[in-house]
Amino acid sequence: MAWADMPESVRKRYTWEDGILSLGRVMISDYYVRPLRRLRSPGGREYLEIGFVVGDEETLHVLTMEPDAFSSMELPVRMMCNDYKRSSRGELLILLKMQMRQLPEPDWYIDSVGWHLLDNQWIYCAGNEVFPLDTGLGQAIARDVREKYQIRYDDRAPEEILGSMQDLIRLNCIPANLCLVYLVTGLLRTLFFSLDIPPRFLLYLCGSTGTYKTTLANYFFDLYRRGDGTSFASEDFTSSEAALQSRILEFRDCVFLLDDLSPGVNSRETGRKENVANNFIRTAANCEKRLIKSGKQVQGTGFECSIAITAENILELESLVNRTLLVDMDKYPLNQETLGFLLHHPTLVPSFARLFLMWAAENTELICRSIRMFWDNYRENTEQDAPPAHPRLRDTMNILSISTQILLYFFELRNLDVKSFAGCFVDAMDMVQRDEEHVLRGLHSQNVRYDISREIVNLINTRQIMQTMPAFGGEAYIHKEFLYIQPKYLLEQLEKVINDEEFSVHKLSSYLGKKGLLVKDNSRDYTKKNSNGKRYYQIDLKRLEEETNMYLMTDL
Repeated sequence: MAWADMPESVRKRYTWEDGILSLGRVMISDYYVRPLRRLRSPGGREYLEIGFVVGDEETLHVLTMEPDAFSSMELPVRMMCNDYKRSSRGELLILLKMQMRQLPEPDWYIDSVGWHLLDNQWIYCAGNEVFPLDTGLGQAIARDVREKYQIRYDDRAPEEILGSMQDLIRLNCIPANLCLVYLVTGLLRTLFFSLDIPPRFLLYLCGSTGTYKTTLANYFFDLYRRGDGTSFASEDFTSSEAALQSRILEFRDCVFLLDDLSPGVNSRETGRKENVANNFIRTAANCEKRLIKSGKQVQGTGFECSIAITAENILELESLVNRTLLVDMDKYPLNQETLGFLLHHPTLVPSFARLFLMWAAENTELICRSIRMFWDNYRENTEQDAPPAHPRLRDTMNILSISTQILLYFFELRNLDVKSFAGCFVDAMDMVQRDEEHVLRGLHSQNVRYDISREIVNLINTRQIMQTMPAFGGEAYIHKEFLYIQPKYLLEQLEKVINDEEFSVHKLSSYLGKKGLLVKDNSRDYTKKNSNGKRYYQIDLKRLEEETNMYLMTDL
C-alpha cells in the first residue's frame, strides 16, 4: 500500500483504513494527497505535482499546480459525504505540508514551446517533444503544452526530407527561399537574443489578391497541429488588437502569421486595421514591450516569436518599411511548378524544422559562436565604410545572411551539394534588398520638405534648444537618455526651421508618437507630468539617433 510509505509523523497523526482518511475519530475524506515532485519553470514560477490517492484500491490521480492553488482549487475528486466538516480541506493541506520535507530539489517544468536555458543547457520544447531527446535533466512538460502542440511532421527518412527541401530551394522561388531563411531566423530567435543580437524586423508579404500570399505563409509557418486540424499560427486582422496579442503570446521562437491586411469596408475600418499593423510591426521590430488598450485597461508585453504579415498593400511610412523584410508577390509570383511542389509536399517544412531543431539543440554552442563571429566580422567591416543610407535594412540583411550560413552548414553536414543551391539565397536577398531600398528612397522623397526627427537632432546639436539642469525643470533638459521638453517650446523652435502654416502641437505629437520616439504615461497621453507639475514630451534619444542615423552631440 502507498500509505505504508508515508512519513511516520503522518501515520501517527492520521489513519487510512478501508479507503477512509481520518483524524482520530473524525473522518476527513475518501482520498489523501501525496506531493510527488517540486517543479520550477524557466521563468522562475514554482509548481507542485500532487498525487490524489482515492478509495480502498488507492487509485492515483496526478495534477500539477502552483502551490498556493491547492487550498482554493476545485478538487478533482468528491468528498466522501456531505457530513464532513469544511475543515477537511485544511487538514488535507496540513497533510500535504507534512510531506514536503522529503521532496528533493525541484525539477524543471516546461510551460511553453521554444528555447529554454536550464542549468546552462539550451533545450527546445516542441510540445510533446524536447530536443535534445536525452537532456539529462529532471523535467516535466506542462499538460496543456504536451497535449496541445505537436509538430506535424511525416515519417519519411531524414535524407528524403532534406532532399525534397533541396529541390524546393533549387526552384529558385524568391519568396519561398526568403520564407525559409526567415523561418530559420525565427527558430533560432532566442539564441540571437542571448548574444544581444535581436532580429529587429519582420516579414511582410505584399501582393494583390490571388498571388498565394497566405498559401505560402501557411506552408512555411504553420508548424504545429491541433486536434481539429486547424491552423495554430494564423489570425487575421478582423480581431481586436488585444485578442491578436493574446494569441501571439502563446508562441516562442517560431513565426506567428497575421494574415490578410486589406482595405476595410470603410475608411474607419481601414484605418483601424492599419493602426493595428503599425503597432505590431513596431512591437515586433523594436523587440520591446508596447502599450495596447483593452477596454479601460492599458496593458502590454513584448513578443517572444517572429511575426509575418500578409497584406494587399504597403504601409507607406518610411519607419515601417524600415522595420520589415518586404517581399512583393506581384513582382515575384509563385509559378505553377512551385505551386505543384507545395501541393505534393504538404508537411515538408514542419518535417524539416523538426530535423533542424534536433540538430540545433545538440549544437547550440557551435551556433552561438558562429552567430557571434559572423556578427562581429560584419560590424568591423561596416565601421570602415561610410554610413549606409538604410542602416536598419543593412542589419536585417546581415542577420538573414547569418541564418543562411547556419542553414547551409546544416545541409553540408548531411552531405548535400550546398554549392548547387547556395546562390539561390544570395540572389533572393540581393533582389529584395534592392527592391526595398527603392521603396525607401521613394518614401523618403515624398517627405523632403522636412524631417522633424532630423530637425530635432540639429536643434540639440546646435544648442538652439536651451537646456537646464534636471533639478531645475525649465522648458527642456536631458536626463537618463531622455529629452524632456515642453510641447509648445519644441514647436516654437521647430517653426524657426520648418515653413508650414498648418504645423501644430497636435501634428507634432502625432508624428513623435507614430515614430515611437515618445514615452507615454499610463493613460497613453503624449506627454508626462513631472514633479514641477508641467507636462513634457519624454523623447527617447537613443531611438532618435537610430531613427535619423545621426549622432547627438550630448552625453546620453
